[in-house]
Amino acid sequence: MKKIKTLIVILSVLFPFSGIGQDNAIVVVDGFFIKNSKTETIDYLGKDYIKDTITIAADSAVKIIDTYGSNGLFIINTHDPKGDKSLKLRENLYFNNPPSVMINNYNKSLQDLKSLKPEEIDSIRIIPPLTRAIHGGLRSVGGLIIVETVDNPNKITIDRLSNSQLSSDTSFIYLAMDVKLPTFEIELDLSDRAEKELQELQETIIVQAYFRGIPIDKENEEYIEWGHVDVGGCRIELESKRIACFSDIKIPKYIVDKLEDLNVEVLINVFSGRRSSQFNILDVNILQEPINDIKGKKFTLRGKLIGE
Repeated sequence: MKKIKTLIVILSVLFPFSGIGQDNAIVVVDGFFIKNSKTETIDYLGKDYIKDTITIAADSAVKIIDTYGSNGLFIINTHDPKGDKSLKLRENLYFNNPPSVMINNYNKSLQDLKSLKPEEIDSIRIIPPLTRAIHGGLRSVGGLIIVETVDNPNKITIDRLSNSQLSSDTSFIYLAMDVKLPTFEIELDLSDRAEKELQELQETIIVQAYFRGIPIDKENEEYIEWGHVDVGGCRIELESKRIACFSDIKIPKYIVDKLEDLNVEVLINVFSGRRSSQFNILDVNILQEPINDIKGKKFTLRGKLIGE
């Protein structure tokens, strides 16, 4: 099953606009499900405002949001998720579910959040509905608000962690609400033809990292089907440089707490930035290794033009 899902990921990179029911798919903008149609949303945002798009076919979408995904998902990531255009679209959400709230690592209500005074709040993080739904299904489409107060008695710091709480791998750094993964680098070695084509098209390169782990709950539906659960991702866009340094990558603590251990699997895919065309033009080797095997190292991935 793991190999099948890896293939699906690779195919979605090579052919991002393939998929059944795309025209009637639910639109997701910067992680939020909205009621607007795909055409309306693209016209409103404008192509220059859109960073990239991903189509999720119906058979995968229904596993995230049940029958609501029967026409698939059309995901739009913008260059400015906190900008006025993106925020305006959130006034017309597809689902009316209120967000879940966690205050100092405890489940709370929206009323509890509203009762806090501004000076009592140390930090607020928003986990978008799509991210929550991937892990929790339809019941989680409201998203999650994570709040830490100034006087949080449960704040986790390096000084307060006991030896039993610390991973034996000290390159994992525990923060207040996150766990920071070890740093690693990906170097690209492309053919001369590929380099020439990229230069002529003024095209960029995307180095995409996906992180997957083993859950404590072996009855987890995603684990039963795929042999792992997705825990996050990170992408780096390269223009002239050919080394992508993955550092300061954080996984929310509420996700880490559900994993068997922190030795998450890393899957690296590389594709063109699609500035000159909607299609990927690169054929680059993938990397699929546990984080403990690549921490602090630099790996070279060789690539060429598709069809070269």
